[in-house]
This record gives sequence, structure tokens and C-alpha cells, in this order.
Amino acid sequence: MVTGACLLVRRDLFEKVGGFDTGYLNSFEDVDLCLRVREAGAAVRYCPDSVLYHLESATRGDNPVRAERDLANGRRFRERWAARLEPDDHRYYLEDGLIRFSYRDQGYVTMAVSPLFGRVVTDPPGS
Repeated sequence: MVTGACLLVRRDLFEKVGGFDTGYLNSFEDVDLCLRVREAGAAVRYCPDSVLYHLESATRGDNPVRAERDLANGRRFRERWAARLEPDDHRYYLEDGLIRFSYRDQGYVTMAVSPLFGRVVTDPPGS
């Protein structure tokens, strides 16, 4: 997926898949669009050499209404896509060596997390 902040799509394809789903309120609509583009048989690509400065959430601010909208957007996204998506971030982290597990006798497990992650959050936001 690519963020809507730097998204480029042909107009005919954009119209063919129905454009942005206005049922989302300022989040998830770009990811939803990319998935519908893929479903229509087109490729979603990114240019790794691009440089983008994006002041994420600068126009939305941080307030309780936004948090409620984000939850509603997440529910809408999961209802539409959860059965067709496979979370793969952990697999990639393992393949890239960013997380490692070691198992000891008696069932103990140790997880090592690369400092490249920057920080570890133990509680989800808002909990």
C-alpha cells in the first residue's frame, strides 16, 4: 500500500474502482483504494528513491473525535478486508532478523527485538 499523501493513479483506473470510499473519514481510504486497485488486476508500486515530507495528522489534530473516527475506520476496514488479508509483518521482521525467538528447555521463550525498531510499546495507545 502507499499513502494517499503521495499516491498517483490513472484517472480511468481510479474511476473504475470507485475512487476513494467516502465512508472512511480521513484514514484507511488510501489503503482501501490500493487493495481495490489490486483486486481490479492492477499493480500497486512504490518508488524507493522518492523523498516525501508529510506532516501526518497535521490537519486532523489529536482529539477524542479523531480517535472515535479512527476506531470506526478500522472497523470498516476489517469488515471489508480482514478475511482476505494475511498479516505478514512478523514474518518479515523474522526474515530480516529484526526480531528473534529462542526456545529453552521447559518451554521458556526469549524474544530479542532489534534497536532499529526505535521503541517498544507495551500498551496500545489510549489504554
